[in-house]
Amino acid sequence: PDLNIFQDFEGLTPNILARTIETVEGGGLVLLLLSSLTSLTSLYTMVM
Repeated sequence: PDLNIFQDFEGLTPNILARTIETVEGGGLVLLLLSSLTSLTSLYTMVM
């Protein structure tokens, strides 16, 4: 596919996330919809 949208990011494991991102074709888009994210720096410390 050309587009993957993740809405329930907290429920994903790193393995599942990597597998689904690999399915996006070159030039495609991956969107992470995060309701609890307040800043980009908190993305680095997010626990899955």
